[in-house]
Amino acid sequence: MDFSCYLKRIPTLAELATDAYHTVINVPFSKFQECGNDFIMIDNQDRCFDELFDEVELIRKMCERRFGIGADGLIVLSKHKDVDFEVTCYASDGRPASVCADGSRCVLAFGAYTGLYDEDTEAVFLTPGGTHRGSQLELGRDLYRVQLNDVDTILVYNRDHYFIRSSSLQHVTFIDSEPSARQVLEMGKTIRNSNNYRKQEAANVVFVRIIDDNTITIRTYDWRGEKEALSSGSAAVAAAIGTQLRCSAGETSINISYTAKSCTQNVITLGGELQISFTIMRPTGQINPKTIVSNISLVGPATQVYHGVFKWKLKNYKCYQV
Repeated sequence: MDFSCYLKRIPTLAELATDAYHTVINVPFSKFQECGNDFIMIDNQDRCFDELFDEVELIRKMCERRFGIGADGLIVLSKHKDVDFEVTCYASDGRPASVCADGSRCVLAFGAYTGLYDEDTEAVFLTPGGTHRGSQLELGRDLYRVQLNDVDTILVYNRDHYFIRSSSLQHVTFIDSEPSARQVLEMGKTIRNSNNYRKQEAANVVFVRIIDDNTITIRTYDWRGEKEALSSGSAAVAAAIGTQLRCSAGETSINISYTAKSCTQNVITLGGELQISFTIMRPTGQINPKTIVSNISLVGPATQVYHGVFKWKLKNYKCYQV
């Protein structure tokens, strides 16, 4: 592991206080949140931490809520020669995770904070899932817009149940009244263990209530933690798409007659409000036309909570003699 970049010059704020004579280092971090989903953000512009986060135990310790910093995940931003920056994301258990609807606004906010791109321009960043774009909606406001990948996996069981892959698989189901927290857990577990669910890979269960033509509320059962999530960008996207399919289908049919339609949906979550825009297309003249959703964008808040350093004892590290 090469920490020589700290020894060539006086460390900047992003390179806080690594002592090359000891195996204990200070890992600088910032904590950001978006509608209650919180992430530990790491500035790796000098690539000094390329190997550090291979240690799964470090990520787990940092994300642990009672004995660490506490976060839903850890995200590393590094320079890249072809785009503004590269993004690597880990779940709180240390496993590699995708970066898309969830965490992407924190990526944009932290990227501007660290100077990886000008906040008055559009950022282009690379993730394991492909290249994404996003920008601050308005200077001085903590609102960000991120462009998401197309959605072409939509399975319709009936007018009230849809499986939609928006970054990850979501089971969208429609309800008439706002559920209690206990009902979300009970119904989420019941649906997850149903026969239809078992035919699919693991998915969140998203309960959708339609308020008016432009607004829905969602409650999301997170299958990973077996608990309710404050917010989920992927769930919000799936809910918005499912709402459009349901409302366009009429009372008795799920067939859609239009070829293309632009939609905007306000989505209210427990953690805050999001706005989802997209174009939905279903070719006509086919017996079983495939629905494709493109031009997907998500607008929502992202803010910095605090920054600091996390002390970590390196294993099998040979100290520099300077």
